[in-house]
Order: sequence, then C-alpha cells, then structure tokens
Amino acid sequence: MQKLNEWLQLIANLGVVISIGFLAYEISQNTNMMQAQIYSDRASVSGDFWTALADSEHLATIWREIRTSKNNLEAIRQLSDEDLERYRLAHLALLRQFDNIQIQYEMGLISESYYQSQQLRGLRYFAPMWREMFKGNYGSPEFNAAIEQVLAELDAANLVNTQ
Repeated sequence: MQKLNEWLQLIANLGVVISIGFLAYEISQNTNMMQAQIYSDRASVSGDFWTALADSEHLATIWREIRTSKNNLEAIRQLSDEDLERYRLAHLALLRQFDNIQIQYEMGLISESYYQSQQLRGLRYFAPMWREMFKGNYGSPEFNAAIEQVLAELDAANLVNTQ
C-alpha cells in the first residue's frame, strides 16, 4: 500500500510540474499577444496623428515651416499666438503618444531595439521643442525623467538649437 501511495504522490507531483510548465507557456503566449496588440495600437495612433496633420492644410504648413527652418526653436517663437496654439495642440497629442510608449517600455512591453531606434530618436528631435512649448510639464514622471535626460545630453553636446 505504501508503494502505491508513493507512486500516486509521484504522479501527482508530475502533474503539478506539467501544469506549471503549461501555465508558463500560456503566460508567454499572452505576453506575445499583448506586445502584438500594443504594436498595432501604436501604429494606428501614429497613423491617425499623421493623417490628421496632413488633412489640416493650415497645421501642415506650420509643421513644414518649423521642420524646414534652420532653427526650430526660433521658428516656434516667431509663430502667432493662434498658430502656436495649433502647433502646441498637435504636439500635445504627440507627447501623449510618446508618454504612452515610455510607460510601455518601462513595463517591458516594448523591445529595447524599438525604444532605441524610434522612441529615443523621436525624443532627441522633439524634446527641445517640447521644452520651449510645455516648460517641463510633459506627462508622467517617467516620461518627464526621460525627456530631461535627453535634454541634458543634447545640452551637454550643444545640439539643442541645431535641429
């Protein structure tokens, strides 16, 4: 009888180990699906933003003028109050998108390669303009820290006004 109990206990333990392995596999699959959904959502939001920008003739003109100027910050300072508000509102939407990506990255839902190639590149381009327009209030504390770090690096390299 003791032998039978030992065999039953062994089988029960194997069942627990197999169940834990299956659970780990399911969690991995769920994480992959979440990352795919996040990527899809990010692409959709990005597409919506750029489409709206392209559809607004006035805002597209402002955006092009600033993007093609020799000094983005000076071009922003030269905008009328009305155009500056339009430009700020467009950037506010963009800020929220970047903030969301920052949080997802810090939660481990975005790859390091995406973060380095897309998020940091975008932050290096937009952060000096955001500092000019939003005066340090960019979003979540994590996002504020990321922007301040990028700005410190740009300031140290004297690259802020060359964008």
